[in-house]
Amino acid sequence: GNYRPEYKDDCRLLEKAARSGLGLIVLQYIRQYASPSDYEADRLSSELCNRSGFSRKEAERAIRLYGDMVGWSL
Repeated sequence: GNYRPEYKDDCRLLEKAARSGLGLIVLQYIRQYASPSDYEADRLSSELCNRSGFSRKEAERAIRLYGDMVGWSL
């Protein structure tokens, strides 16, 4: 993939995401929706904000980073 953790912020964000179980949540979504609609992506984002105390911006960024790693483009 074209994912490279070039930014410290991204690394911190992914660490926070990993601790909050984001990886598992995203994997579940990827299994269900090979290519998510805007609605599914939005729902995933909301779920992260609710579960993990992510800001909306953080949630969207983290999802995009994870997505890049698994070839899931939003």
